[in-house]
Amino acid sequence: MDETNHVMERLDEQIKWYSDKSKENKNWFHRLKVGEIVAAAMIPFAAGFEGLNIVTAFLDDNSYS
Repeated sequence: MDETNHVMERLDEQIKWYSDKSKENKNWFHRLKVGEIVAAAMIPFAAGFEGLNIVTAFLDDNSYS
């Protein structure tokens, strides 16, 4: 009976670790998506200023797609 308890405790620890990591990764995903949307919204504004050509080129880099 003690062995079964040990296995269940270990399984519960693993499930908790997986759940915590899942939440952490989901939060990072949402932060990055918000950053992506903000960067995309900045492109038209940066394009309107002559001195921000480098910023516009950086924001509009589609080479990773």
